[in-house]
Amino acid sequence: MAGETTGTWLTSPVDGDYNDGGNWDSPAVPDIAVFDVSSILDLFFSTDTTIAGWTFGTGANPFAFVNNGHALTFTGAIEVLGGSATLTNNATVSFELTSTVGDAAIVNNGAGALSFHDDSSAGSNTVTNNNQLTFNDRATAGTAEITNNATGMLTFSGTSTGGSAIIGTSGTVTFEADSTAGDADITNNGALRFTAASLGGTAHITVNDTASFEDDSSAADAEIVINETGTLTFLDEATAARAMLTVNGMVDFEDDSTAGNAEVIVNAGGTLTFGDNGSAGAADITNNDTVRFAGTSTAASATIVNNAGGALHFVDGSSAGAAAIANNETVSFAGNSTAGSATITTKPGGTLSFVANSTGGNAALIVETGGAVDFSASTGPAGNGRLSAGSLQGAGSFQLGANLLTVGGNNRSTTVEGVIAGSGGGLVKAGSGTLTLDGDNTYSGGTTVQAGTLRVDGSILGQTTVAGGRLGGNGETGAVTVKAGGTLAPGASAGILATGSVSMTTGAVYAVEIGGTAPGTHDQVAVSGSVKLGGATLSASLIYGFQPGTATATDFVIIANDSTDAVSGTFAGLSEGATVAIGSRLFSISYHGGDGNDVALTSAGYRILGTSGADKVNGSKAPAGQHVATQLGDVIAGYGGKDKLFGLGGDDILSGGLRDDKLKGGDGRDTFVFDAKLSSKKNVDSVKDFKVNVDLIGLDSDIFKTVGDTLTRKAFHVGAKATDKENRIVYDKKTGDLFYDKNGSKKGGAVLFAELDKHLKLDHKDFVVDADFMI
Repeated sequence: MAGETTGTWLTSPVDGDYNDGGNWDSPAVPDIAVFDVSSILDLFFSTDTTIAGWTFGTGANPFAFVNNGHALTFTGAIEVLGGSATLTNNATVSFELTSTVGDAAIVNNGAGALSFHDDSSAGSNTVTNNNQLTFNDRATAGTAEITNNATGMLTFSGTSTGGSAIIGTSGTVTFEADSTAGDADITNNGALRFTAASLGGTAHITVNDTASFEDDSSAADAEIVINETGTLTFLDEATAARAMLTVNGMVDFEDDSTAGNAEVIVNAGGTLTFGDNGSAGAADITNNDTVRFAGTSTAASATIVNNAGGALHFVDGSSAGAAAIANNETVSFAGNSTAGSATITTKPGGTLSFVANSTGGNAALIVETGGAVDFSASTGPAGNGRLSAGSLQGAGSFQLGANLLTVGGNNRSTTVEGVIAGSGGGLVKAGSGTLTLDGDNTYSGGTTVQAGTLRVDGSILGQTTVAGGRLGGNGETGAVTVKAGGTLAPGASAGILATGSVSMTTGAVYAVEIGGTAPGTHDQVAVSGSVKLGGATLSASLIYGFQPGTATATDFVIIANDSTDAVSGTFAGLSEGATVAIGSRLFSISYHGGDGNDVALTSAGYRILGTSGADKVNGSKAPAGQHVATQLGDVIAGYGGKDKLFGLGGDDILSGGLRDDKLKGGDGRDTFVFDAKLSSKKNVDSVKDFKVNVDLIGLDSDIFKTVGDTLTRKAFHVGAKATDKENRIVYDKKTGDLFYDKNGSKKGGAVLFAELDKHLKLDHKDFVVDADFMI
């Protein structure tokens, strides 16, 4: 720096007083001192001194400096080209600006204070600290080798860094403010603290005593080994960040601290503990000994591998969070702890247990062959024997004890190939997913389906209540009750479900899929006991592209009732013989089918719907994309044109719709329906082959509003016009014309709506009134 003087220590100085100008070749004590060969090598300071730099020549002797009671300030570098330089400090030494210790050695004794400021560096020197050593501002420990003895206090403050120093400490080392350990190698045999917002950097830290991260500090990317005698504690909101922790001693996360994204290996003899509100964050944890969650701590989204010999414990009000846990040994929940929404996979030989008031929460519990989960020792959060788990899966064993377990809340679809056991224990299926039970389960407390699907391909005991959701499968159940909102649907697609007694109520649904003629290719409930339909809804569909033949009718037994008692009740709106439409295909239903007391659907024809044009329907023609008429019972409906509709064989239902149509029923008991707006000029249908006492004329109650629910004897009249105020339907046998007279004998009410054959012996019994003719 401009104005600085340079001088050399004399070969033969008067004495060792650094501050005596007579010992230098310069007029006065220089700013920059040069040392070479001299007869006096032990120097001392007699006053406070500012030093701009020291240079030790290539042939220099070894020099030793002692500072007793004065303040030394270095503003430049110490450069050792030869010999050596040792500074023993018993007072105050500070390095400022860009100064560096270089290769010098410093011993900071019990009364000494050694500090680095600004952008200064400890260089590559060796420092032995027995009192106060501080790095401030942007200072760095460089590549120094620092020994911090038992009485030593080494502090990093500001944004200072441990650089790449080698630090061995049996005293106290503190990183505070925004300082960092950098890439230092720290062996801790004393107390190591990270406070405020300090960082562990990429340091290599060995903990043989106590270490802590406090406040908002972070282990950053450090590699930390905690040996058998060591304890590492995370406090406040500190984080392990991305550090690598090898635990042979103890590591504890307390307060609101977190393991962040750290990789943690707990070796034999090691213990990892989370307390208070501590969190495992998204850490990757491998456990070979003990991991414990206590207080209200959480495993958060960590990945935890619990190896053979490892024990993972959750106690108090802790939670497994959303962690992914692979369990090869022991995982236990106690106190009021919960498995949260974790995924816990218990491997062969592993056990997962719940005791006290713990619960599975909404966790996915996967238990492989040879693994086991046991709920029997817990009475649940409320102490009432009610527990939960998000889902169960796997070929392992599941023990409920006397508890009622609600599963499915995580909405996953899973399969349990293993056995669910429990004397008095029961199962409640919740959530939108499907739970498939493949095993022969032995829990005896019954089953309730609240939501989603329970598919039983193995067997379950006791009463099954479907209060919502769906019960299906190809296995065996006890008695089944289906309540409003619940659905009974045998098979996985089409299949056979064997049950005890079946009881349904209004609002319940029996869902049937038909994909073939043999039971199993169409759905069937094989009932051992009574059958009560209770006005439930029948929902049927054709699958696999299957269509029954049309030459002859085919029976499909959808409820096989093995006892001799009759089926009680009917499905909603479906009396004996009623027509059931499945897509465009028609069936009739019987409650006396099969061997006399089964519920069966018998195939009929098709529902054929007309267009706005003039349609022709018969055995060879139909509107585009639709089936032609069959020898079975069809529903054939025209729409807006002048249609010609022919039903062939079977019990057909025909409706011309609007305009003047020609209807012919053919063989069978046919119903000719009038359900479109009447008009004597524009909508008069011609019925060519009406058979009295065989066929029916269907009157839509929304069109024939004054007829009532049935056509009475007085409401029907044979003649040219109505003669009584109660006459509503008038048949003129001379012309074959059929009228609706809404006013009876009053004038102006008669509307011609059909033309029948003449001289038919027609009466009121040939008419039926309804609001729905399956059109």
